[in-house]
Amino acid sequence: MTELTEAQISCSIVSGILIGDSTAESQMIDRYGKGLFTVLRVNAKSSEIAQEIVQETWRIVLEKVRANEINDPSKLAAFITQVGKNQLLMYFRKSKRHTFVDLAELPMEKLDSVGPEGESEAADLARCVKSVLTSMRNKRDQEVILRFYLKEEDKTVICEALDLTPTHFDRVLYRAKQRFKAVWQEQQVML
Repeated sequence: MTELTEAQISCSIVSGILIGDSTAESQMIDRYGKGLFTVLRVNAKSSEIAQEIVQETWRIVLEKVRANEINDPSKLAAFITQVGKNQLLMYFRKSKRHTFVDLAELPMEKLDSVGPEGESEAADLARCVKSVLTSMRNKRDQEVILRFYLKEEDKTVICEALDLTPTHFDRVLYRAKQRFKAVWQEQQVML
């Protein structure tokens, strides 16, 4: 009797899940769970985050396998790992959106039509942005962010005023946004 290859075992697990065998689902989780957690734990830098992503990964993987949406069942381990990595990436993208407000995305033109509650929130946001800007040490960063995002001046006008090439302006703006983000996050922690 010859030993089964990893590809054969993967195909067997997928086949079992497709016919509704719950032991095949358990076998998949037992066989690949530790490796998945290890990969996610290394990249997540937190056991709690890794465990959360593992749970979501299993939900998605089981859903895909049951719907017969896996292109190559022999590569089940790689599929599971990729789903896990994608979920971790989405987790971090989502958490970044919740910790930082990009000035370019602030709906400045809509502030006057949002009603009393919205006006209060907009005023609070404006105070926070102003506080962050004034806390920034680099005056050019303040000026670039203020002129480009808040006053919505044209890039060429700002480049002429600050004696910057368009490429250099992009680098200056990028660094200014990174510094703004750091101060913003620091001030949010203090609140």
